[in-house]
Amino acid sequence: MSEMEIDGYKKWVCVTPVRQEENCHAIQYAQRLAKFFDAKWVTRDSRSIAKIFSDTGAEVIVVAADWPVFYHRDQTENGLQYHPGMSTLRLQTLLQGGTDRLLQAAQIRPSDWVLDATCGLASDAVVLSYAVGRQGKVTALEKSPVIYRMLQHAQTEGLEHLPQQISTWLSRIDLLHQDALQFLRQSSHQQYDVIYIDPMFQEPIMNSPGIAALRPFAYKEPLDEILFAEACRVTRQRVVIKARAHDSIWRRLPIQPDKLSGRVRYGIWEREGT
Repeated sequence: MSEMEIDGYKKWVCVTPVRQEENCHAIQYAQRLAKFFDAKWVTRDSRSIAKIFSDTGAEVIVVAADWPVFYHRDQTENGLQYHPGMSTLRLQTLLQGGTDRLLQAAQIRPSDWVLDATCGLASDAVVLSYAVGRQGKVTALEKSPVIYRMLQHAQTEGLEHLPQQISTWLSRIDLLHQDALQFLRQSSHQQYDVIYIDPMFQEPIMNSPGIAALRPFAYKEPLDEILFAEACRVTRQRVVIKARAHDSIWRRLPIQPDKLSGRVRYGIWEREGT
């Protein structure tokens, strides 16, 4: 594992789904996943997720379902599983000649180089990848070791199980296990056309099971002025930030909302002369 993984989650275990602990194919699959994720395979023995955490001292449990499910030691009820989310519907809309609000706010053009500094489940990165096309490039950063490895598995092992329009553009994303600020500090002046930042909302969406599963694994540092300044230095054209209407970034940063209504808005900073 990388240094970031060692600093984050040190002990992963992998198990079969419940009631499949004696299925030889399920066991073999779990053992393959354990190897992929550098995890220790342990027998399920009909134990609950909470019981496995207690028995093994694990920090992350990977359940070897068709799509691996990740459980955090502090969240044993909701598991995190890769899903393309709204990117499927958004790509269908674009393929039918429709528009996408993020692409409009960021003014993405074919052949652009885009940095998604907070990849998450890559729903936005997939749409950005489609928009820049084969001549463009999307680099996506993910600091969380669990979310990064989950996406890495989707890119390398899961493409054949995804709709073609998702697998095509997911596979073209340059996914990196990186901290955004460290990466930007090492990047050249005006290296990317557009930089997109989607931090965890300061006011979480409490009624979303998907967000509830993601939140224990995600890094929750607020977007600060230092990171924003580095993003402004590294972009050639604009920085786009996703935030809720009442987030403090609207008071702290020199950004303009793409619209004045709605609970979620895109804040835009543009380089002079763009």
